[in-house]
Amino acid sequence: MNEKIKIIMLGGTGSGKTCYMLAMYAAMQMGKHGFTISTVDQDENVRLNNLWENLIGTQGRNRWPEGTIQIKNYTFEFTEGLDSSIRFEWLDYRGGAMSEEATSNDVAELRRHIAESSGFFLCVSGEDLKSPITDNNLVEIMVKTKARFMTDYLVKHGKNILREDRQYFPIIITITKYDLCRHRTHSELIEDIKRIFPPLFNLHSHWFVMICPVTLGKSLAENEDRGKIFPENIHFPLIFALYCKLAKIAKTQHQILNESNEIIDNFEAQDALMRFLRHRKIMYLGNKIQRIETSLEKIDNLLMRIIKELNDTEANIYFNGEEVVLNM
Repeated sequence: MNEKIKIIMLGGTGSGKTCYMLAMYAAMQMGKHGFTISTVDQDENVRLNNLWENLIGTQGRNRWPEGTIQIKNYTFEFTEGLDSSIRFEWLDYRGGAMSEEATSNDVAELRRHIAESSGFFLCVSGEDLKSPITDNNLVEIMVKTKARFMTDYLVKHGKNILREDRQYFPIIITITKYDLCRHRTHSELIEDIKRIFPPLFNLHSHWFVMICPVTLGKSLAENEDRGKIFPENIHFPLIFALYCKLAKIAKTQHQILNESNEIIDNFEAQDALMRFLRHRKIMYLGNKIQRIETSLEKIDNLLMRIIKELNDTEANIYFNGEEVVLNM
């Protein structure tokens, strides 16, 4: 199983995209419930680890990485065990590029990556959710979070996705810097997110959406330059994206399995001479079915582990605008 996912994390300047990626990489590099990630390029691995160690070991403004200036495309490898992997690309870019006209290379590259993406991470900073969203401040929040640009990109990209395939296209709304809005109730934050991204929660929209609060540390709300780095919920968005990819792979393999079994059944219904003449074809299909069944068993086991993991989180998952519990 060698698959590839393109992930785009959309969010405005200062919304925490780069810091989230660093924390996600550090958490998953160490391994979570048997899942690990690593960079394909070893130099990138060194750079990301150095940035993370600086975050952990330094106090003051210098602990934080500088804002992204040049666009950077990372290739990670997601592994379970030793013999299977899924590669995914992650684009890091300057937040302003999302709302600019395509007059520079990085804006054009961002749009190309969006058009080819197989999952969206929409990034909303807890800074913008400190207070409830009301009719009076909704427009201001939409502007600050760049929600209109994110929604517009998603709607345009969604036109190229069949409605029945949207359940395999993960949309993860990450509430970054959750420490800044943690004083509010979970239900209040969920309702605010729904007000910011209404198209995602319409009935019959067929969008598959996760809302997940993430933070690099509770104490950062009191002092971001000296607070302890202790990430929470960082890996769940990526696990959800993996769930969607594996579910789509399983669906495709089940279709191939059913078609192969049907062909063999038709062969078996023929007379002895025809079965003899097509013996090699039957043997080939039999081996193919065995390989698929072995692969599906492994995927099903992975999906069961992921489902248990996700159903026990603080995250909320929606399909067609209604909250759902994942199952096989």
